[in-house]
Amino acid sequence: MYARRQGLAISRVRETVARWVEQTSLRQAARETGMSPTGLRKVLDGTRLHASTERKLVSWYMRHVAQQGGWGAVDPETASSALELLTAGMPPTKRKAVVEAFLAMAEEGYRGANLPVPGWVESLREDAERGG
Repeated sequence: MYARRQGLAISRVRETVARWVEQTSLRQAARETGMSPTGLRKVLDGTRLHASTERKLVSWYMRHVAQQGGWGAVDPETASSALELLTAGMPPTKRKAVVEAFLAMAEEGYRGANLPVPGWVESLREDAERGG
């Protein structure tokens, strides 16, 4: 399971979905998450999530954060979950190499653009060095 294993709190995803439902509607949010309105209502009411539901919600959350921007800066947990989603089918050793290469390129890209390296890059590199 992406979120639990990599640290993105499902409570954060639920809060974001709840705010989106308030801004739009239950039906629109359900359509965007790929769920039924009844299923999404159960999620918002705190029911335990199946792995497939959790994947749908985490995927929606990643798209939502990317599209809406101001809903919260990318933090280490969100970045880690995004990388987990992107590399989910890889064997662990290959995934580790790909994530390390991505983080090195991201750091190089920010430095090359004379921008500060975001905290999530450093945090994920430290986690990778510790074997996480």
